[in-house]
Amino acid sequence: MAKRRSGKFTAGVTGAALGVAVGAALGAYVLNPAGAGIDFGGAAASERDSAKAEAEAQQARADEANRILKPVVGEVVKDALADVPTLVIATPDATDEQLKTVAETLKAAGAPDAGVLKLTDKFLSASGADELKDTVATSLPTNVQLDAERRDPGRQAGQALAPVLELGKDGGEQASAADRKLLLESLKGAGFVDYEEGTLRPAAGIVIVGEHGTVKGAGGDGSGASKEDAEFGATIVADLATALAEGLGQSGANGHVVVATDGADTGAIATLDSRGGASNMVGRVRAVSDSAGQIGLVRDLKG
Repeated sequence: MAKRRSGKFTAGVTGAALGVAVGAALGAYVLNPAGAGIDFGGAAASERDSAKAEAEAQQARADEANRILKPVVGEVVKDALADVPTLVIATPDATDEQLKTVAETLKAAGAPDAGVLKLTDKFLSASGADELKDTVATSLPTNVQLDAERRDPGRQAGQALAPVLELGKDGGEQASAADRKLLLESLKGAGFVDYEEGTLRPAAGIVIVGEHGTVKGAGGDGSGASKEDAEFGATIVADLATALAEGLGQSGANGHVVVATDGADTGAIATLDSRGGASNMVGRVRAVSDSAGQIGLVRDLKG
């Protein structure tokens, strides 16, 4: 029998749908600015001016939509995640503002706090990949078997972490306290993750926040990670997210995995977009700092 929902909750869901619809309408600029990829150097001046005017018009619509939605986000998402304990996984390039925004959105949605797990640069680095796989392999929770056909470090880490970080269908814990302690402490001791002791608990929803492997200044000029490192990090995060989503799907828990960033056409979201199959289980929010993106985040976590 379907659960009865209060009028306020139904109104919230309706409002969320409206908010997401608005976000989708304005997404053409926020997520894929008009004129992106055009070589203005060889284009006619009229084409350049037209593209610029269109981009400015789309930005104006985006700003207006966010101005309207911002005061009502809290009411729209209120209590929508009351039954979805949610864990935040922060990539090294997640900004304080992004993390604050996500925390405030989850709180407004009533999501029980399952803690924050921070990935380190080492977790995303090619140089740390073999050690990451070794650490995972020697600290596996009971009855967990890694995919023998796909030995990517992000996938193996996700397969190991799934029963540790995720609730089961009945809301019970999948891994024992001892198994959880062993894996998390091993990863932390090896420098792959960081977290405050005693703050992590199994979750039904997981949000991976940040630029997902894309490092500002990347390009091999010394100002950031090389392009290859950034692409490797994006793949790690995409593989991690997919493995965690598969874990939730198998456990039957009432929640989802979502990656959230701001206007990224590169990084883990682009990697997920290029794939099919299980990657489609992962939700994607490309403008989490915008009001429409915050509503979309809650919608995707609830499913």
